[in-house]
Amino acid sequence: MASRNPEDGATGVAVNSPIVVQFSEAMDVASVLGAFTVRRVADGALVNGEISCSPDWCRTATFRPQPNWFMRDTIYRASVDVTARDLDGMALLAA
Repeated sequence: MASRNPEDGATGVAVNSPIVVQFSEAMDVASVLGAFTVRRVADGALVNGEISCSPDWCRTATFRPQPNWFMRDTIYRASVDVTARDLDGMALLAA
């Protein structure tokens, strides 16, 4: 991953903010969509929302939560696991 927003450990993030991940190269869209998850840390519950990829072979993936899903003063963890692959089939390196 080249970057993410909000950054890891960010505080004071608006509850309706999207989560954006940028990759350093073109990615396989289906693999990114399947590998991107957002969970509430306290209980591991999956956050409902929509994941979309930019039209340039998913160099940017964006997660938009369903309205009113994120709660204030709650920690969430977004992740893109190693099943995400670039166009040559190479997996992401574990961070």
